Amino acid sequence: NRKYTAEEYKALCDKIRSTFKNPSITTDVMVGFNEESEEDFIESLNFVKSIGFEKVHTFPYSERKGTRASQIGDSVSKAEKERRASIMIEETEKIRLEYMESLIGQSVCVLFENEIENGIYQGYTKNYIPVRLKSDKNIIGEEITCTVEAVKDDICFAN
Repeated sequence: NRKYTAEEYKALCDKIRSTFKNPSITTDVMVGFNEESEEDFIESLNFVKSIGFEKVHTFPYSERKGTRASQIGDSVSKAEKERRASIMIEETEKIRLEYMESLIGQSVCVLFENEIENGIYQGYTKNYIPVRLKSDKNIIGEEITCTVEAVKDDICFAN
C-alpha cells in the first residue's frame, strides 16, 4: 500500500544526499512477502544496493491474522525467507562498512552518552554512527568534535 514508486523513493534519497553533507539514510526491508518471487527479491536487493543505505533492518515476512495480507496466504517457505534475509543482511552490512570506512580521517561531532569501559566513552554522530573515544575525564553528555581513525565491529574509533 505504498503511495510512491521505487523511482520516487530513489529520487528523494538522491535529493537528500545532494542537500546534506554525508547523510545517513536507513530503512527497513521485509523479505518473503506473499508471492515474492526470486526475481522480486533480486530486484529489491539491487534497489537497496543502488541506494546505498547506511543501515538496513531486514526481517522476514510473518503473517498477521486479520490483515489483508493474511487473506492471501503465506506462499514463501520459512527456509526461503531466512535465506533471503541472510543474503540481504550480508549485502547491506558490506554497504554499511563502506560508509563507515569513508569516515576515516574525517572530523565528526559526537554526543557521548556512556562509558562502556574504564576511560572508553561511546556516543553517536548526528547521523547516528556509533563512535568510541578514550578520555581521561568523564565526557558523558558532551558534544565533541573528533577524528575517526578506524572502524571495527560496526563502531568508529576516534581520537
